[in-house]
Amino acid sequence: MSQRQSAQTASLTGYVAAFAAISVMSLCVISCTKGIYASSFMVIGATAFLLTLSGWLVVRNGQLLAASEERSRGLIDNALVGIFVHKDGKFQFVNKRFAEMLGYEPEELAETSVLETVHPDHRDMVAQRMRTREAGENVADTYQLRFLTKSGESGWADVWARPIAGGADQGILVNVVDITERKRAEEALRESEERFRTLFDGSVDAIFLADPDTGMLVEANEAAEALTGYSRAELLHMHQSQVHPPDEAERYRRMFAQHVEQGSAVGFEAELRRKDGSSVPIYISAALIEIAGRRLLQGRFVDLSERKEAERQLQASEKKFRTFTEQSLHPIWVIQDGRIVYCNSALSMYIGADSPEQAQGMKLNEIVEAESWAEVETRLRLLLSGKSQGERMAIRFTPLPGEVRWHDVQLGRIEYEGRPAVLADSQDITEIKLLMEELDAERLHDSLTGLYNRRYFNDVFGREVKHSDRYGTSLTLLMLDVDNFKAVNDAFGHAVGDQVLQAVAEVVRQHARGADIPIRFGGDEFLIVMPNTSWADAEAITRRLAERLTEYLQEQAEKGQLPDETAALVWISGGAASYQHETDETLDDVVRRADERMYEQKERNRAWRDRRGELPAEQRRTG
Repeated sequence: MSQRQSAQTASLTGYVAAFAAISVMSLCVISCTKGIYASSFMVIGATAFLLTLSGWLVVRNGQLLAASEERSRGLIDNALVGIFVHKDGKFQFVNKRFAEMLGYEPEELAETSVLETVHPDHRDMVAQRMRTREAGENVADTYQLRFLTKSGESGWADVWARPIAGGADQGILVNVVDITERKRAEEALRESEERFRTLFDGSVDAIFLADPDTGMLVEANEAAEALTGYSRAELLHMHQSQVHPPDEAERYRRMFAQHVEQGSAVGFEAELRRKDGSSVPIYISAALIEIAGRRLLQGRFVDLSERKEAERQLQASEKKFRTFTEQSLHPIWVIQDGRIVYCNSALSMYIGADSPEQAQGMKLNEIVEAESWAEVETRLRLLLSGKSQGERMAIRFTPLPGEVRWHDVQLGRIEYEGRPAVLADSQDITEIKLLMEELDAERLHDSLTGLYNRRYFNDVFGREVKHSDRYGTSLTLLMLDVDNFKAVNDAFGHAVGDQVLQAVAEVVRQHARGADIPIRFGGDEFLIVMPNTSWADAEAITRRLAERLTEYLQEQAEKGQLPDETAALVWISGGAASYQHETDETLDDVVRRADERMYEQKERNRAWRDRRGELPAEQRRTG
């Protein structure tokens, strides 16, 4: 018990003792006194009682108030949410949780500005809320903002703020909940969903998502629309069984329930009923997935129509089969007992055999990379056992030691010479795989300006040349250079120089046509690939670009984002060259001609600007 509480208890005891003494005395006097004196003593006794009771109540109320204040202080200090009070934009009180959230001790925040703990992106918003509330206008109690910790890191918070009873002039009570981790989780989820959507929409296979509890379709990609003949809007009002024959709806309902229970389904053949009533043989695989916390059953449908027709034709005529396969540019082969029993010339070339006859009899595990063999063997077993009628997979062949060739392979079960076998139709995708790996390893955009980089230019120019040759259209390269860029770097530093390059990129991007391809070629040089444009028309836009750049730099200077002198220093010079059809001219030749014309223009610009006196003398010779 505190000293204050002890004193209050002692005082209370005194009041009670006094009350008892006075009461006893009053009773004694009453019992011994007759007549009028008895009434007087009764009045005195009652008065003493009331005074004693009033004193006791005062002390008791004080004790209860002190205890309540102590409990409230303990609750606020130990609350799981941040709590603070501010007045006139300064902290008047902060609890431990709020101080910990920002990395401060509570005493450090006393009388400091609330806005100092708010992220710059949200300071104006918070300041406006304060001004609005001070003006006596209504402000929403809840909102979200980004805050700054003592170490300079940022976080997110849910905020609830209301005036203390008595009005805003008494201060504002604010509750703060740290939602930084939730925000990060939401962002990660959003990125994950975007990646899923990209893969979902870009798939060549029909993909359906269904509610595992009701069987109703909740999503379908474009390939699903093409396969079924229904629009996406129509599909999203259908039960999954409705894309199958009506007389087998119950069987497909049971299969759906089984797939949900098992969590997945190994590929199997089924029948799809299109909107026009026609039937399509399909291959289905299914798996339970989770998207944004919601369980869904994903079904992937592969159209087997072409494969079924091919199998029918192959079974009907061995001669047709051999004629077809020998003329095919795709490797086609038949596997039986783990060996290649038939293949066309395309396959023999890919696996390092001199002829189809040499390839026949080869063990498949001798030409398939070891890491791929286990999966290949499993798929073959499923097909030969009849548990699957079709499989698709990527196989890595090793025709020579240290060499790997990737093949996208379609596998189907057939009868070959009276026995079960596997027919394989494959396509070499090695170059695609290598290109994908290169693209993953090196991005095709310039990190500073966001424009395509020189590597992308080397790839795209070849495609544009083929298009130009094929249709006889013009193809021009416009080379651009930033005049006086070195002077900007020397005068204001590389950070301002980078801002100038970004400004040039933005201006070029704004003025590029839909078919034009703007590229940062290197350093302060930019290049625009311009299909269907003559070199004269291309050079004509250079001055417009330069004038727009001047306006843009002036706008940035007015905003305080660039030095005022920047616009006067910087200009753009440009030169164009068109690709010449039916010549041996190379990419380097076209770039060289455009570069030469650009430097000619650069010299003319420098002379013109010198005559106009737009540059200080020490900077006029910089180009």
